[in-house]
Amino acid sequence: MAQNNMITKEDYAKYVEAQKIVGNLENKIIHRLTDIFIQIWGNKNQNWYVSDAPEGSVGDVSSILGDDCRYIDTASLCVEPEVKAILIFDKDNEIIDLRNAIPFRWLFEDFTEELETGKKKYAKHIADQKTKKINRAQELKIKKQKKVLAIRDKLTDEEKKDFDRIIKKDIAKSLKKECKI
Repeated sequence: MAQNNMITKEDYAKYVEAQKIVGNLENKIIHRLTDIFIQIWGNKNQNWYVSDAPEGSVGDVSSILGDDCRYIDTASLCVEPEVKAILIFDKDNEIIDLRNAIPFRWLFEDFTEELETGKKKYAKHIADQKTKKINRAQELKIKKQKKVLAIRDKLTDEEKKDFDRIIKKDIAKSLKKECKI
Protein backbone atom coordinates (compact mmCIF):
# COMPACT_ATOMS: atom_id res chain seq x y z
CA MET A 1 0.00 0.00 0.00
CA ALA A 2 2.82 2.43 0.86
CA GLN A 3 4.22 1.83 -2.66
CA ASN A 4 1.26 3.65 -4.27
CA ASN A 5 2.10 6.91 -2.50
CA MET A 6 5.78 6.92 -3.50
CA ILE A 7 7.22 9.89 -5.34
CA THR A 8 10.31 10.06 -7.47
CA LYS A 9 13.40 12.15 -6.85
CA GLU A 10 12.36 14.18 -9.88
CA ASP A 11 8.94 14.85 -8.27
CA TYR A 12 10.64 16.06 -5.13
CA ALA A 13 13.09 18.22 -7.12
CA LYS A 14 10.11 19.79 -8.96
CA TYR A 15 8.45 20.45 -5.60
CA VAL A 16 11.57 22.16 -4.22
CA GLU A 17 11.91 24.24 -7.40
CA ALA A 18 8.23 25.23 -7.27
CA GLN A 19 8.65 26.32 -3.63
CA LYS A 20 11.58 28.52 -4.64
CA ILE A 21 9.54 30.06 -7.46
CA VAL A 22 6.58 30.67 -5.15
CA GLY A 23 8.87 32.18 -2.51
CA ASN A 24 10.48 34.51 -5.06
CA LEU A 25 7.10 35.59 -6.44
CA GLU A 26 5.74 36.16 -2.94
CA ASN A 27 8.78 38.33 -2.12
CA LYS A 28 8.11 40.39 -5.28
CA ILE A 29 4.48 40.84 -4.21
CA ILE A 30 5.52 41.82 -0.67
CA HIS A 31 8.00 44.40 -2.03
CA ARG A 32 5.40 45.80 -4.44
CA LEU A 33 2.83 46.08 -1.64
CA THR A 34 5.41 47.83 0.52
CA ASP A 35 6.10 50.30 -2.31
CA ILE A 36 2.35 50.90 -2.70
CA PHE A 37 1.94 51.53 1.04
CA ILE A 38 4.86 53.97 1.03
CA GLN A 39 3.27 55.85 -1.90
CA ILE A 40 -0.07 56.01 -0.11
CA TRP A 41 0.99 56.85 3.43
CA GLY A 42 4.46 58.23 2.81
CA ASN A 43 6.20 56.39 5.65
CA LYS A 44 9.28 54.39 4.67
CA ASN A 45 9.53 52.99 8.21
CA GLN A 46 6.10 51.42 8.02
CA ASN A 47 5.77 47.80 9.08
CA TRP A 48 2.84 45.73 7.90
CA TYR A 49 1.76 42.14 8.18
CA VAL A 50 -1.33 40.01 7.79
CA SER A 51 -3.22 39.99 11.09
CA ASP A 52 -2.81 36.25 11.72
CA ALA A 53 0.89 36.14 10.71
CA PRO A 54 3.33 34.25 12.88
CA GLU A 55 5.87 36.39 14.77
CA GLY A 56 8.54 37.77 12.43
CA SER A 57 6.59 36.99 9.26
CA VAL A 58 4.43 39.03 6.91
CA GLY A 59 2.04 36.10 6.78
CA ASP A 60 0.02 34.58 3.97
CA VAL A 61 -0.12 37.38 1.41
CA SER A 62 -2.61 35.45 -0.73
CA SER A 63 -5.19 35.85 2.06
CA ILE A 64 -5.38 39.64 1.49
CA LEU A 65 -5.55 39.53 -2.28
CA GLY A 66 -9.30 38.97 -2.23
CA ASP A 67 -11.47 36.48 -4.04
CA ASP A 68 -12.75 38.81 -6.74
CA CYS A 69 -9.28 40.11 -7.66
CA ARG A 70 -10.68 43.65 -7.60
CA TYR A 71 -9.31 44.79 -4.26
CA ILE A 72 -6.51 43.97 -1.89
CA ASP A 73 -8.04 43.58 1.57
CA THR A 74 -5.91 46.02 3.56
CA ALA A 75 -8.45 46.01 6.42
CA SER A 76 -7.03 42.67 7.59
CA LEU A 77 -3.51 44.06 7.76
CA CYS A 78 -1.74 45.27 10.84
CA VAL A 79 0.13 48.45 9.96
CA GLU A 80 2.56 50.12 12.33
CA PRO A 81 2.55 52.98 12.97
CA GLU A 82 -1.21 53.21 12.50
CA VAL A 83 -2.25 54.92 9.29
CA LYS A 84 -4.81 57.65 8.76
CA ALA A 85 -7.82 57.31 6.53
CA ILE A 86 -7.19 58.26 2.95
CA LEU A 87 -10.31 58.28 0.82
CA ILE A 88 -10.10 58.64 -2.92
CA PHE A 89 -12.18 58.25 -6.03
CA ASP A 90 -10.63 55.48 -8.10
CA LYS A 91 -10.59 55.55 -11.89
CA ASP A 92 -13.99 53.78 -11.88
CA ASN A 93 -15.33 56.73 -9.84
CA GLU A 94 -15.86 54.61 -6.72
CA ILE A 95 -14.93 55.95 -3.28
CA ILE A 96 -12.29 53.80 -1.60
CA ASP A 97 -10.87 54.05 1.92
CA LEU A 98 -7.31 52.87 1.32
CA ARG A 99 -7.08 51.59 4.90
CA ASN A 100 -9.64 48.94 3.90
CA ALA A 101 -9.00 48.23 0.24
CA ILE A 102 -6.54 48.96 -2.52
CA PRO A 103 -7.28 48.26 -6.16
CA PHE A 104 -5.73 44.90 -7.06
CA ARG A 105 -4.60 46.28 -10.41
CA TRP A 106 -2.19 48.62 -8.56
CA LEU A 107 0.12 45.63 -8.24
CA PHE A 108 0.61 45.81 -12.01
CA GLU A 109 0.05 49.49 -12.84
CA ASP A 110 1.64 52.85 -12.19
CA PHE A 111 -1.10 54.24 -9.95
CA THR A 112 0.57 57.47 -8.82
CA GLU A 113 -1.54 59.75 -11.02
CA GLU A 114 -4.74 57.91 -10.07
CA LEU A 115 -3.87 58.27 -6.39
CA GLU A 116 -3.20 62.02 -6.62
CA THR A 117 -6.20 62.69 -8.88
CA GLY A 118 -8.40 60.55 -6.64
CA LYS A 119 -7.36 62.48 -3.52
CA LYS A 120 -8.10 65.82 -5.21
CA LYS A 121 -11.41 64.57 -6.57
CA TYR A 122 -12.45 63.34 -3.12
CA ALA A 123 -11.40 66.64 -1.48
CA LYS A 124 -13.48 68.52 -4.06
CA HIS A 125 -16.40 66.16 -3.39
CA ILE A 126 -16.22 66.92 0.35
CA ALA A 127 -15.93 70.67 -0.30
CA ASP A 128 -18.94 70.51 -2.64
CA GLN A 129 -20.94 68.65 0.02
CA LYS A 130 -20.08 71.30 2.62
CA THR A 131 -21.03 74.06 0.20
CA LYS A 132 -24.35 72.35 -0.54
CA LYS A 133 -25.02 71.97 3.18
CA ILE A 134 -24.25 75.65 3.82
CA ASN A 135 -26.40 76.71 0.86
CA ARG A 136 -29.26 74.50 2.05
CA ALA A 137 -29.02 75.99 5.55
CA GLN A 138 -29.09 79.49 4.03
CA GLU A 139 -32.11 78.58 1.90
CA LEU A 140 -33.95 77.25 4.95
CA LYS A 141 -33.08 80.39 6.93
CA ILE A 142 -34.39 82.65 4.13
CA LYS A 143 -37.54 80.55 3.81
CA LYS A 144 -38.13 80.84 7.57
CA GLN A 145 -37.56 84.60 7.45
CA LYS A 146 -40.05 84.93 4.58
CA LYS A 147 -42.64 82.99 6.58
CA VAL A 148 -42.07 85.23 9.59
CA LEU A 149 -42.47 88.35 7.45
CA ALA A 150 -45.62 86.95 5.84
CA ILE A 151 -47.08 86.38 9.31
CA ARG A 152 -46.04 89.88 10.41
CA ASP A 153 -47.76 91.44 7.41
CA LYS A 154 -51.08 90.03 8.60
CA LEU A 155 -50.83 91.70 12.02
CA THR A 156 -52.30 95.00 13.18
CA ASP A 157 -49.95 97.93 13.82
CA GLU A 158 -50.09 97.35 17.59
CA GLU A 159 -49.38 93.61 17.15
CA LYS A 160 -46.49 94.43 14.79
CA LYS A 161 -44.84 96.53 17.52
CA ASP A 162 -45.07 93.65 20.01
CA PHE A 163 -43.95 91.19 17.35
CA ASP A 164 -40.90 93.34 16.45
CA ARG A 165 -39.93 93.65 20.14
CA ILE A 166 -40.10 89.85 20.59
CA ILE A 167 -38.18 89.20 17.38
CA LYS A 168 -35.45 91.67 18.40
CA LYS A 169 -35.03 89.81 21.73
CA ASP A 170 -34.81 86.46 19.91
CA ILE A 171 -32.28 87.86 17.44
CA ALA A 172 -30.20 89.29 20.29
CA LYS A 173 -30.25 85.92 22.11
CA SER A 174 -29.35 84.15 18.90
CA LEU A 175 -26.42 86.48 18.24
CA LYS A 176 -25.17 86.06 21.79
CA LYS A 177 -25.21 82.29 21.32
CA GLU A 178 -23.47 82.45 17.95
CA CYS A 179 -20.86 84.91 19.15
CA LYS A 180 -20.63 83.27 22.60
CA ILE A 181 -20.80 86.65 24.32
